[in-house]
Amino acid sequence: MPDSSDMTSRADRRPYGRWWLLLVLFCWIMPLSARPDVNIDELKAAFVLRFVQFVDWPVEVFATTPQHSFVLCVYGDQPMAQYLRQASLRTRIDGRPLTVLQMQHAEDSLLCQAVFVPADNPIILNAILKTTRQRPILTISDGDNDEQGLMIRLFRHGDRLAFSIRPDDARASRLNISAQLLRLSQGPEQK
Repeated sequence: MPDSSDMTSRADRRPYGRWWLLLVLFCWIMPLSARPDVNIDELKAAFVLRFVQFVDWPVEVFATTPQHSFVLCVYGDQPMAQYLRQASLRTRIDGRPLTVLQMQHAEDSLLCQAVFVPADNPIILNAILKTTRQRPILTISDGDNDEQGLMIRLFRHGDRLAFSIRPDDARASRLNISAQLLRLSQGPEQK
């Protein structure tokens, strides 16, 4: 398992790494209300796509099929799924093509490397978190839920979009989150 210094150096080698950090800082500094043309679902999709590019999965997740797609799942009929599908045509995650699937059941999450579950359905969110617990599946949601097992949470911070990360939950699932991304995380206590 690589340590955090391996993660930082890997993220630094990514040509988009520094640009992503600038984008996040720009979004944090400039309020959403100052950008009326920004679609919140499109912005959430952009965040989710960048999150997965700053996470390392255990080798065995992809060992049996090295050319297999990276599977990003979205629960239900979420508007952000269309933005993720559009981006999947030009996005690769660790050299793998990106496949976006819409989930209908908690068990579907076992097919995914990352799962986005909207916070508006806490029963489903809890079922998915129970299904994915301690498996190498990155869990992402939005809203005020801060459930155990939820690794990344997007939330409104005034009129800005921010995120918090639970690195202990990620480590328990054998996922390594880049030190760069961890530094940008805004924990609930910092709101």
